Amino acid sequence: MIATLSHSENVIAKNVKKAYSFPKRLRGLLFTKSLDPHSGIHIKPCRSVHTYFMKYPIDIVYLDKQNRIVGLEHFVSPGKRGLHFESAYSVLELAAGRIEELGLQEGQPINIKPKGEKAS
Repeated sequence: MIATLSHSENVIAKNVKKAYSFPKRLRGLLFTKSLDPHSGIHIKPCRSVHTYFMKYPIDIVYLDKQNRIVGLEHFVSPGKRGLHFESAYSVLELAAGRIEELGLQEGQPINIKPKGEKAS
C-alpha cells in the first residue's frame, strides 16, 4: 500500500503495511529492528498506540474515518504510550522525523491505497 497527501499526491510512505486484524494490530511494529524512512504501518481501527518493547522511536499520525489528520506525535520513544484522540479511527506509524520532514499538519487528508490505484 502507499500513503499520499490527497491534494498533492506527495508520497508520505511508499511501503505501507496494513494491520486490520486483531493479531496484526497487536503485533504492530513489535519485534522489528528499524523502520525504513519510506515505510509505515496503517493500524485500523485504532485510537491510540504504545511503543512498549520497541527498539526505536516513531512518528504517529492519527486519522479520522475520512483519513484526515486529527493528531500528530513526533519522535515517540520506546516504552511510551501514545496520546488518545477521541476522533481518531486509525493510526499511521512512520519513521521518526517524517512528520516534520513532510510538513504534515492536522486537517490534511491522506490517501492510503494499494500501489498503482488512482486516488478517489
